[in-house]
Amino acid sequence: MFMRNALNFVALILLIFVLFIAVILYFPERLNYPFSDTDLFILKSIRFPMFIVAFLVGGSLSISGLVFQTVFDNPLATPYTLGVASGASLGVVIYTVFLAKVIHIPLIFFSLLGGLLSVFVIFLIAKVVNYYSSQTILLSGVALNFFFGSLILFFQYFANRFDTFEIYRWLLGGIKPEKPSLLLLLAIVSLIVLVLLMLLSRKLDLFLLGDTIAKTKGLDTEKYRLIFITLVSVLTAFCVSIAGPIAFVGIIVPHIVVRLFDGLHRERLLFSFLLGGVSLVLCQALSVKILYPSILPIGVLTAIIGTPIFIYILILRNK
Repeated sequence: MFMRNALNFVALILLIFVLFIAVILYFPERLNYPFSDTDLFILKSIRFPMFIVAFLVGGSLSISGLVFQTVFDNPLATPYTLGVASGASLGVVIYTVFLAKVIHIPLIFFSLLGGLLSVFVIFLIAKVVNYYSSQTILLSGVALNFFFGSLILFFQYFANRFDTFEIYRWLLGGIKPEKPSLLLLLAIVSLIVLVLLMLLSRKLDLFLLGDTIAKTKGLDTEKYRLIFITLVSVLTAFCVSIAGPIAFVGIIVPHIVVRLFDGLHRERLLFSFLLGGVSLVLCQALSVKILYPSILPIGVLTAIIGTPIFIYILILRNK
């Protein structure tokens, strides 16, 4: 017990240290005291909202990946396994190519609608076959990913070069300074899902035993699998609609947390949220600095950093 508390304390200190480094990197290049009006505008209207979005999106994708890997008993499961990202991307493509010049509705609405559509289709397939096993849902998600990906390419064929460039940039993922109302909504959705998952963390612990043993312990695996999938899919769809598809955060952070913490899911969920948020904040800070004054799409940076880390984790896992 003492060792676990000590490890938790050390992990928390490291997270605070990394967050401190990220905050320093977030400051404008020519920030001097006393702050000028330009510096204050950059901090208040651009850097601070981007900081909040990056932290909430990173934390949300991390806990979503942890839950997916648990309920599917698959270390390769990600928040996008069920086609949420491809569904959201399809919504963006359809709006950009066909509707942007006809109706003026925020892009986030169509992105969120596309992400939720993928979840609805998955549940519809599971209901039709009357079999809510993890394999059925997982394979349906893989098939839906391919189908939505094909539709994205098909609709892009009809786009002009300007729309194609806009779609391509969105698919790279990116953190933008959002309006305070949207920031508040993202914070509310993220925290509500995190609290609900922590309240149901004992159910997640039982999934680690496997479906057969979990059922002998009184867990309705089909019911709670659908509950967990619904919660994190809605959260993932909301994050993708704001920041686009950001790779690797939702698969690497859960692996790191599981390796560091042998405790129950209550601890794992909390540290996944914190580590995911801090990790994406640091990546966003680096993306701001690397090509300053341009901003590197954060989805590109997470893929570059995440690939070697994931390979290293796989090597350690095999050993």
